[in-house]
Amino acid sequence: MKIEKNRAVSLIYELKEGNSEGRVIEALEESRPMTFICGSGRLLPSFESHLLSLEKGDNFNFVLDARSAYGERREDMIINLSPSIFESDGKIDENICKVGNEVPMMDTNGNRITGTIIEISDTYIRMDFNHPMAGVDLCFLGRHRKTLRVGCIVLFILLSCAFALFPQPIHAPAAAAIVPRNVQEAAINGSLINIV
Repeated sequence: MKIEKNRAVSLIYELKEGNSEGRVIEALEESRPMTFICGSGRLLPSFESHLLSLEKGDNFNFVLDARSAYGERREDMIINLSPSIFESDGKIDENICKVGNEVPMMDTNGNRITGTIIEISDTYIRMDFNHPMAGVDLCFLGRHRKTLRVGCIVLFILLSCAFALFPQPIHAPAAAAIVPRNVQEAAINGSLINIV
């Protein structure tokens, strides 16, 4: 069955930085494939577009340039924050506040964003809110394992849950929803940022 929108897809791949000779960023093996619903908004559209129409067993090899992947690195996503944001009981929490730590935060609009602490001074803490792979071309080499109709999977999951939770017959409609991925990039200039 071909990969199409609203189908469950199972892939294995190796993700490399830049091109097929680049540093390995991630490798998914046969025992732990990536499974997703094509077109659900959880993955990069540019990634999914390269997979459309692949048949079971087809190999793939493509590069997403930085703009098509996680965008170019942006200087306006690197900001200085007040050390008071990281205080607990009047003291900076040294378990959280370390150079290199990724810290989950929330802007004034309630958007969850993750920033990496890149510098600590007495007057500010400098954080980078760019996606960790911003500015990086991504090379995917892999194989399409299988495609299934979504309805069959949702029905199986719902029935499994229903039988586990309610051994007696139930008379209620069931529904399933796919939650879209959080957007990494948020408008943070001039926004108040809080640790989540």
